[in-house]
Amino acid sequence: MSSYASLLELRNEMQKTDTGDDTLLQVILDDASAAIDQLCNRPDGFVADATATDRYFAGLGQAWLYIDEFVEVDEVSVKDSPSDTTYVLWVKDTDYTYASGSPRFPDFNAVAKGKPYNMLLILPEGEYADFLDGAYTDDDNDIHRVRTVKVKANWGYAATCPPSIRRACLIQAARWYKKMQSAGSDTGANASMGTLTYGAVLDADIVALLQRGRFVREAIG
Repeated sequence: MSSYASLLELRNEMQKTDTGDDTLLQVILDDASAAIDQLCNRPDGFVADATATDRYFAGLGQAWLYIDEFVEVDEVSVKDSPSDTTYVLWVKDTDYTYASGSPRFPDFNAVAKGKPYNMLLILPEGEYADFLDGAYTDDDNDIHRVRTVKVKANWGYAATCPPSIRRACLIQAARWYKKMQSAGSDTGANASMGTLTYGAVLDADIVALLQRGRFVREAIG
């Protein structure tokens, strides 16, 4: 994962012109970005992958399927039976589309608003009625939930970093750097471990900024 702000942006934030601390500043930027992801419960981060990759999901036998956050789908393939080893490629905008929100009130324009998609929807003009249920009973009558849907997508929150996330990263990184320079700091370097240590993960006002912006995703399970 890349940091949500650059070294140049951080130096400008602190009105700092020399580059002697760039290695340390980069570590702080990386740590601030990781802390934001952790607080917001977004392991894929806020900047979507430039390259689409495959992920697998268990269908629920419904005409919609919630999946990980994404900004674009390249391919959706679904098994004809839970025991199959191959997937059938569906036709985009004929068999399925995607949106965010709920199946009853889907938002088909989320990415244009800087938000991710998180749901696949079957279209009525296609030849499929549902995403195949991943429940599978083996020869011993044991029930398993297996992957029946393969999705190739650009996973993540947005194509570019949301301005509020970049701003939060810069403010927090600048504060951590200043705290390390001050006596009685709650941020410091641990020479024996080669790491930085922080008394608090993120400052309270940064947490409030992320919460008010609705960037914090509810944890389930």
